[in-house]
Amino acid sequence: MTATDGGGEPMRERVSALARRSPQQYGLLEAHVGSIVTAIERCDRHYPTARQVYDEIDDPSLEPTTVGYLLTILADLGVVAIHTKSGAANRYDLTRVPDGALAELERLFDERSERD
Repeated sequence: MTATDGGGEPMRERVSALARRSPQQYGLLEAHVGSIVTAIERCDRHYPTARQVYDEIDDPSLEPTTVGYLLTILADLGVVAIHTKSGAANRYDLTRVPDGALAELERLFDERSERD
């Protein structure tokens, strides 16, 4: 299965492009992919703020601002969408996460860590 929704490009290609374009963002996502995926899966809100997603995280090393940054990276990958209202905190649209995208993202990072 290959999740495509970032302009039709397969997830593997989007993650590889992220690694080339922004090693810092890639490294941050790689370090916390399990925590952010679990938090998104646990979140029962359709349009949560980063703080509301953060509340679902068990990892005490993550800060709410880091969770917001991770969500923005996921939006760039086409996994979640940013739903903003002027003058308010960003909200993240979790209603249109492509089927299998979160599981594939975790699998891709697991594969990459096994090769390293």
